[in-house]
Amino acid sequence: MRALVIVESMFGNTNAVATAVAEGLSASFSTEVVDVAHAPTGTTDEVQLLVLGGPTHAFGMTRANTRSDAARQGAAPDRTSGIGIREWLLACERSPDTTLAATFDTRVRKRGIPG
Repeated sequence: MRALVIVESMFGNTNAVATAVAEGLSASFSTEVVDVAHAPTGTTDEVQLLVLGGPTHAFGMTRANTRSDAARQGAAPDRTSGIGIREWLLACERSPDTTLAATFDTRVRKRGIPG
């Protein structure tokens, strides 16, 4: 069985959570963590579990302007200039009915201190 963890991370905190999730799943699934910028636009029957993780910006999923704000606060440009989970979901093809899905988000307080 295969699990795919798609992550959007600005400062590395969400990526650390995604890695921990993947490690936990690895006992039952062949698991891969993929940055949203390199994620496939859909899943196949091979993927039984799809996990999406991203940061919370302005009470929701990131947008181009919140990613720009993150870049001004020190996030790496390669993490903030592409698409986010929101855009990935809009472009995503429907997954097979056999694919289960789960989500998580991370929150950052002012000055980059994890919440």
